[in-house]
Amino acid sequence: MRHVFGVTIKHFNYEDKIEDSLKIDYRILANTCNDIQRSGDVAVFYVAIMNNNFALKLSKLAKQFEYLADVEMYFVNPDYADFKYYMKTIGAKVTDMGSRFVIPPVRDETQRRQMIKFAEKVGKRCLYRNITIRENKVQEVKNKYAHPSGLDWAYYGIIPD
Repeated sequence: MRHVFGVTIKHFNYEDKIEDSLKIDYRILANTCNDIQRSGDVAVFYVAIMNNNFALKLSKLAKQFEYLADVEMYFVNPDYADFKYYMKTIGAKVTDMGSRFVIPPVRDETQRRQMIKFAEKVGKRCLYRNITIRENKVQEVKNKYAHPSGLDWAYYGIIPD
């Protein structure tokens, strides 16, 4: 069986304190992957990132975890349509700027929390779109209590053998 996981990195800027948090997330990914591979199944991880600069840093970070060495990992970015869709759902005015979408600088804690919530929503939509295209036979497991490691992944699905 193939296990398909989706994780959203909810930060827009890479900082040292974020790296510590990501190391914990990667440790959980590594342990989950190890458990799956021991059972003879395959795991694949999709990581939605809000900033292209994250991909290289996250790839390097993944190499620190032995069990992630043989795991398929894909870094996916939300596109303009993902941002536009979410902005319309929250009633925000969307100005069409072609394929560009500019994230304003975060000035305070309230804005930071709003941006994290925004990233979570946009990231989930991005994950779902990319996973359903690339893993066309995937069956999403919506019951969060049935997810491996007891975690509520942004996306979890399986492809039976």
